[in-house]
Amino acid sequence: MSNGKAWRAMITLGVLASAMGALGPAAGCKKQASGPASAAAEPAPAAESGKPADPVRAAKDRQPTAFEKLGYKLSWIGVPTMEAGSRIKFLDAFGDIVAVHDTGNTVSVMEATTGANRWSVDMGGSLAKYVGNARQGDVLIVASETDLSRLDVRTGELKARQRLAHLANTRPLIVDNVAVFGCTAGEILGHNMLNGFHLWSYRMEGTVRANPVLCGGAVAAVSEGGEIVFLDPATGTIPVRRQTIFGGIDNSPVTNDMALFIAARDQSVWAFSRSDGRQMWRVRTDTRLTAQPALDKDHLYVTVPGEGLVCFEAPTGKRLWNSPKAAGTVVGVRAGRLLAWDAPSGSAMLIDPAKGDLIDTQRLEGVARLLIDGFTDGSLYVALDNGEVRKYIPERQ
Repeated sequence: MSNGKAWRAMITLGVLASAMGALGPAAGCKKQASGPASAAAEPAPAAESGKPADPVRAAKDRQPTAFEKLGYKLSWIGVPTMEAGSRIKFLDAFGDIVAVHDTGNTVSVMEATTGANRWSVDMGGSLAKYVGNARQGDVLIVASETDLSRLDVRTGELKARQRLAHLANTRPLIVDNVAVFGCTAGEILGHNMLNGFHLWSYRMEGTVRANPVLCGGAVAAVSEGGEIVFLDPATGTIPVRRQTIFGGIDNSPVTNDMALFIAARDQSVWAFSRSDGRQMWRVRTDTRLTAQPALDKDHLYVTVPGEGLVCFEAPTGKRLWNSPKAAGTVVGVRAGRLLAWDAPSGSAMLIDPAKGDLIDTQRLEGVARLLIDGFTDGSLYVALDNGEVRKYIPERQ
């Protein structure tokens, strides 16, 4: 079978599977997706012999789930098509779809409103190293270290597969028709998606593992050598001076239109101005910083080992508070309270944004990945160890 026919056959099978619902495991190689399931209540207490169950008592006796205690209710449960024995590697919410990419490199697109599978595509087996996905209009961009594939969001049809000029190491940052990557050999690569050719590259000191980010219209990047640059996404030139810190980072920087914020292995939190590249402030800590920082308006949240979650005033670097028992990454705000996710412990925390008081901690059993599709009261998506994807929506207050 030709590559084109095989690709179309894979898409057709994914569409048929979604339409037919639960089909059971495919012949030895795929875990076939079942249809989405609605939220089911806890089973009611058994009725006494000869007496019907009391629904009022059942509702009263049911204990709230961990997610309900966080202010969310279950919307749907979906099961994407996955390679047998694989785990979910990337989970992305892109408006009306949820993209799921497993370690066997099967990509599934699910309906965000229902959890139904729209399509799935085998991207070429588990040996290929994929670095992340992005969306541009009606195109899902699936990037490996060597190639960029453009898939039709509606059907999964392969529209183009383009070779990258350097080995990509980060997920793609899409700026107009340019895909920007940090690369293994230290380049920042600008790839032209219109013609599929190399547009520009900038060589940095050390490999680039942190995802490049958009900062006030410029591409901001940090290398393992501690070099910091702001690049014009159209040309790859440097409009402002570059800076350096004392080593690389184990996370990705965060930005607003005015500044770039970095939590680094050199035990410091840094802020650099977008307008001229100058250092705005630096706060030293007693240990290396590895957790992903988060930025919400004028507040920067960083987990500092030994201090817990620390809130900084973003323009000045002033410490506003620390929450000793909180950890992880602030992923959003729920009903006016910060929601933090600590993946190593599998715990979600609600924190008072004014004082840093820890309000509640809930262990989310079996959750491998968690994201929110809007920082304030957005929907919550989780990927479970068993391959399920679940959507939770905010409870009305």
